[in-house]
Amino acid sequence: MSKIIITGIIGLLIGIIAGFTGIISAGVIIILLHFSNIIPDYKTNIGTLLYYALFPITIGGLYEYYTNKKVNFLIGNILVVSTIIGGLIGSKLVFGFKLTDKTLNYISSAISFIMFIFFAIMGNHSK
Repeated sequence: MSKIIITGIIGLLIGIIAGFTGIISAGVIIILLHFSNIIPDYKTNIGTLLYYALFPITIGGLYEYYTNKKVNFLIGNILVVSTIIGGLIGSKLVFGFKLTDKTLNYISSAISFIMFIFFAIMGNHSK
């Protein structure tokens, strides 16, 4: 029962972050699921995250941006289709190369570090 409550709190937190920043926070979800020991296996975390992302999880935030005319549907549709294709390719690479959890964690940390640098630079140049 406590795993259900903790998962609900994680989802609520991630929803708030997504609506506030536009960042879906996949990395944060994986970290929270792992360290809360809800799903200790990294590959199961990734699979669960992909299942979670399947649903229209950002519909509440999207509505607010839509009412303020801040949505480009053409670009969004292209992103949806290309992300579906990319997700298939990426998951095939994980299992095709038989990547270990350790390797996947290193890859994720490198990507997260690059994102950190990018957002830190953007924050420094914002008005």
